[in-house]
Amino acid sequence: LYEQLAAQGDAEAYFSLGCAYDCFEASEEELKKSFACFMKAAQMGYAQAYVCLGSAYFRGKGVEKDWVKAREMYQTGASMGNPSAILQFSNCLKRGIGGEKDYPAAMTLYLRLVEHRNDDALYELGDMYLKGLGVEIDFQKAFDYFTKAAKHGNRAAGNALNSKKFRDFKK
Repeated sequence: LYEQLAAQGDAEAYFSLGCAYDCFEASEEELKKSFACFMKAAQMGYAQAYVCLGSAYFRGKGVEKDWVKAREMYQTGASMGNPSAILQFSNCLKRGIGGEKDYPAAMTLYLRLVEHRNDDALYELGDMYLKGLGVEIDFQKAFDYFTKAAKHGNRAAGNALNSKKFRDFKK
């Protein structure tokens, strides 16, 4: 059914086909088909496909590993307003994946995601304040962001709060 819909120019069908080919134990041939479907969906303006393309380039699944292209795909999806793409592009900016680090831009995008209660963005903001990445080290802000992320179920934030740095920290 997806193939029939895709043949009729349905971007979501191409995306769904890409997901179907990209299963846990997918062969290299299936991964290449998945990549081609995601590319077609992206060309048709399906924003989530850019996240999948970015991940494919990042991991080398169905295509040669290329962190610069991964970053570009995430950036394109982010420019379309896709929250997953915004998070992945922010992570690239924070870590310097596929290009230069840009802490202020990463911070801006994480804050945009926080408005939508994104626990991963909350964690990343806490990490930036904890480590002084583009901001002054601020344990209170780090603690506050980690606490909010942990309340939303973010395990990494919970682990951070249980670390030696915060064990004796008081609000």
